[in-house]
Amino acid sequence: MVIKLLKSNIVLNAQRHNPSEVSYEWIKSILDKKPLTSINIPQMTLYDYEDLVLIVNDQSLIAEIKPVPDDKDTNTERMETVKKIVEEYIKEFKHVPFKNIGLNYIWSVEFTKEEPIPDLKPSLNIMFEALFGTDKDKISFGSIIKVKDDKMGYLLTLKIEPQTQNVMVFNFNYHYDISDILESEKIKKLKEIISRYAEEFYEGSKTIVNSISNKEGK
Repeated sequence: MVIKLLKSNIVLNAQRHNPSEVSYEWIKSILDKKPLTSINIPQMTLYDYEDLVLIVNDQSLIAEIKPVPDDKDTNTERMETVKKIVEEYIKEFKHVPFKNIGLNYIWSVEFTKEEPIPDLKPSLNIMFEALFGTDKDKISFGSIIKVKDDKMGYLLTLKIEPQTQNVMVFNFNYHYDISDILESEKIKKLKEIISRYAEEFYEGSKTIVNSISNKEGK
């Protein structure tokens, strides 16, 4: 069984961002390196680097790493950079009316022929198999799990889908709604949430993937 990180990002939504404010001079003060591609127009700003990409449009800021599937240290380092960018953004542009933030991770698990694949059949599997048969080339089952953590303040949505007969994809979204938090408290809350990105939720999501993937198939 091989577990790989396919994608990870922080998405910060607002009533309205101002992409043109995210200038080349501003990003250069955080990342002292030249982007492969840069776009800065009123509708969108994009800075594309070898290890990450930053996109800002009217509704969203997306700061995303380019993961190295089998290199935890490199991925963690890149996540720390993403954290820094988002932290500096909310500090510099605190006038932006932020609404919610999501910490996201997509993992893939490739099973060998000898390894059992977890059974994720829903209760409706009997009906579907009666209609379409049990051939794995014709029908496969995934799962959507939602967990609300009132103590931590997030809603976790986990989507598990088969990609091929021996590969499953796990898509994690840790979603925080901050629209009802006082403006004077939002920056502090956002910093607290962002601090969980590179370690706590990264490791937590991988632990969940491991736990589900190591269940015996049926």
